[in-house]
Amino acid sequence: MSADSVPITPARFAAALKDLPLSSLHLKLLELRNSIAHLDYSNEQLRPYAEGTATAFSSAEAAAAAAATTTTTTTTTTEPSAQQQPPPPQQQQTQQLTPDPDCAEAIRENEEVIARMQERIRLVRAEVESRGLSWAEFQGAGRRCGTTAMPT
Repeated sequence: MSADSVPITPARFAAALKDLPLSSLHLKLLELRNSIAHLDYSNEQLRPYAEGTATAFSSAEAAAAAAATTTTTTTTTTEPSAQQQPPPPQQQQTQQLTPDPDCAEAIRENEEVIARMQERIRLVRAEVESRGLSWAEFQGAGRRCGTTAMPT
């Protein structure tokens, strides 16, 4: 999403749902849940860096690792220069890891998006129930049609 775009408001989303057939509501529900699952996975991957319990290679360490495994046409391994070598394992263990503020911010942004998507799921549910269907029947019908909506 670009910096100046704004997500659709819940009221506009609810109004748009009124014109959709049930099959499209099923698809929208699946789309929202899939997006939430991807954002949750992303947050799981980012969390160790945001908390400072993991660190990524620095560009110098990555270059040194790449140089250490690069072979020439005569299959000899090139050694990285002393300046590019990562610290010995005992030094790496004693290094203090610092939380990555960019990862922490990405997690916060993802959580905001997840909250909006959960609100949209509640709006889909309200629309389904306003049409006289139960949420369980709606999801059961989705499974019979080949979709796999999970209960909320």
